[in-house]
Amino acid sequence: MHVPSATELLNLWETGQALGPVERALALLMVSRPDVPDEALAEMPIGRRDAELLSLRERLFGSLVTALARCPRCGDRFELSFTVADVRVAGPDHPVLLVEDHGYAVRARPANSVDLMDCQAGPGARAMERAVIAQCTLEARRGDVAVDVDDVPEPVVEAVAHAMSVADPQADVQIDLGCAACGHRWPAVFDVASFLWREIHAWAKRLLDEVHTLASAYGWSEADILRMSACRRRRYVSMVAGVG
Repeated sequence: MHVPSATELLNLWETGQALGPVERALALLMVSRPDVPDEALAEMPIGRRDAELLSLRERLFGSLVTALARCPRCGDRFELSFTVADVRVAGPDHPVLLVEDHGYAVRARPANSVDLMDCQAGPGARAMERAVIAQCTLEARRGDVAVDVDDVPEPVVEAVAHAMSVADPQADVQIDLGCAACGHRWPAVFDVASFLWREIHAWAKRLLDEVHTLASAYGWSEADILRMSACRRRRYVSMVAGVG
């Protein structure tokens, strides 16, 4: 895995402002895996994509993850911490799955980034889920008769969605949370792609502040400042501020 330099990551953050969530996740994957063709990365199951992004996150920011959560019952905000290993899921490798339910047999595959990009404009989360399942369905039959995926009844669609989640568990990671204020417990989805992008956004803003401070104080170029290690940049910023 290639760990992008400060300049590469800052350029990616800049271009990513105009991208949607799935495109951003794919852009992060592409910059970290230049050894794999872009088409193959786009067709990588979401769980495997997210496993790669977890590894990238660990190399960029370390193994400890700190986040904020809000209790849906009382509204209390609290901080939680976990490690990358805590949300890394080992699952079966099932490129094709078969669901037999209510007299129907449906063959499907795990969703990938292409599927999500093609379906993300759908009206609502449920409609998007149904569109993704339709796109990932390879064959649907009722008995010996082939049927259109749109004619598959809702209980069977739900069974297919569950089977896809089981076959690609890294794509649907949930963390069990508990509120100390009111005792409420609930599962929260951890979307590594969105979380990592927010971390990169915060990092980029801090870095640009450092560049502005050092360029203003010393007249150095952005390229020269970005070539410095993070430790050295912070030390120069502290000296400009008269600290230490």
